[in-house]
Amino acid sequence: MNILNRMNFTQEETFLYQKVCLNHAINLSIIEFLISESNDPDEAKKKLAGLINKNVDSRSRGAIDNDLVKLLK
Repeated sequence: MNILNRMNFTQEETFLYQKVCLNHAINLSIIEFLISESNDPDEAKKKLAGLINKNVDSRSRGAIDNDLVKLLK
């Protein structure tokens, strides 16, 4: 039995949750790729952190997950 069934998600909620998870994984992959292809990965991480601080409101920044935090270290 999958966890979404145990959470009593409707079929639509399950679809949306899976779509969000997919988007999250794709975004992290793109960020990781861009950092790895940069001539100066540390500088790229600093710029990305600055863009996040500039463009993401503080309440949302509090929800940044561990995967992104690890990627920016």
